[in-house]
Amino acid sequence: METMTSADWYVGSYPSSIVYTGVTFTPVITLNVGDNYIYAITTDSSGCTTIPDSIDYFLSDTSLMSAIDDVVICLGAEIDLGASGGVSYLWDSHPDINDVTAQNPAVKPDMETTYKVQITDVYGCVKTDEVHVSFMDPDSCVLNTFNAFTPNGDGNNDFLYIEGIEGYPGNSVFIYNRWGDRMIRIDDYDNEDNVWDGTNAFGNDMKAGTYYFVVDVGNKERNFAGWAQLIR
Repeated sequence: METMTSADWYVGSYPSSIVYTGVTFTPVITLNVGDNYIYAITTDSSGCTTIPDSIDYFLSDTSLMSAIDDVVICLGAEIDLGASGGVSYLWDSHPDINDVTAQNPAVKPDMETTYKVQITDVYGCVKTDEVHVSFMDPDSCVLNTFNAFTPNGDGNNDFLYIEGIEGYPGNSVFIYNRWGDRMIRIDDYDNEDNVWDGTNAFGNDMKAGTYYFVVDVGNKERNFAGWAQLIR
């Protein structure tokens, strides 16, 4: 039985110019996205050649598989990460991400973080990309709030949410009634543990109505005041 001693390799069509001669061939030329047919004619030790045989080298286009660009946000803001170009997504496990298989998971980081994702296309090709989230200078972030909340314990809109307050540690929030009487002071307001949930300084429920607040962040130009509707 004769053994193969050599092979002539062709790319794209046969007959075309021989691109390589040798027992094994690793394509180093630029292949096209999609089907790439590679042909081989082998020669054995007696000098006999075979008819052309081919394999299909399929090249998937991964150029559209990517995560969103890096993001700069205000501390305390929630954003949607994102990736595209695949049929499934797998983010690295991270406490900010509830569903690592979501295409656009929402996150609320409290420090600069890089989120990595594996994107898989319909052909099973995998591409890894990442999103780096960093923070603006607090002086560039504007405090904002929603003007109504419903502290009924259902876990939805149960307290006065002050967007961007996390960027101002050491803050103080003062709540006043319509006659200007201070009802409660909350230091280090953080939209999590230290919030106004519709109670006064003694922990008693306050009546439904319009209240006024002042947010003191230690900077007269950044201090913030407004009103909120307490709904019961």
